[in-house]
Amino acid sequence: MTNISNYIIVALVSYLIGSVHPSYIIGKVVGNFDIRSQGSNNAGASNVTFVLGWKWGIITAFVDVMKGLVTVHYIHYISEWNVNLAYLSYMFVIFGHIFPFYMGFKGGKGLATSMGAYGGITVPGTLILLVILIGVTVITGYIGLATITVAVLMFIRTVYVYGFMSVPTLLNGIVMVVILLKHAVNIKRLIKGEEVSLWMTIKKHSKKSIDTVEDTKNNKEENA
Repeated sequence: MTNISNYIIVALVSYLIGSVHPSYIIGKVVGNFDIRSQGSNNAGASNVTFVLGWKWGIITAFVDVMKGLVTVHYIHYISEWNVNLAYLSYMFVIFGHIFPFYMGFKGGKGLATSMGAYGGITVPGTLILLVILIGVTVITGYIGLATITVAVLMFIRTVYVYGFMSVPTLLNGIVMVVILLKHAVNIKRLIKGEEVSLWMTIKKHSKKSIDTVEDTKNNKEENA
């Protein structure tokens, strides 16, 4: 599986699988709205969680991770561990998530899918990055910062394993740049100290839920 047509097929199939957006589908089916019009306006698992609840957020994250993991691992396997094809699949499944054609090329930011896709190439490396992702998020409270950190570390690891002048490094470098550009607003907010932390967001939504419950309770008492 090495001729040019196979590279084209891998790129196209990976992109199409990556473009399957559980956040968009769940938003339409469960809430009858475009998830990008709600909350943080992002088509990702975290926004689905805040808008529709943990259950749908977990489902979204699971599908996003698995579409990257299964696609890249399968390409890696059937190509007899051709690392160039694996990284090509890695790049295009992420691009499918970030730039889905049927959503006007405005998808998610690529965190869950990139983690899953990277797992299709190296499970140990991905597990280490997952620990770092969780650690940075817990310590700082900023998912955006954690995502940026992991994207850069993925690139550094690729350079370390395959060398600077290699196809995997080139493809992973492109992915890193795209993810950083998708987080440009977050980077500006972090620099200015204006980024809203995960804990503040959770606290805000928790208070909103409590207020809703209390309002419902008061309405029932008034109608009793």
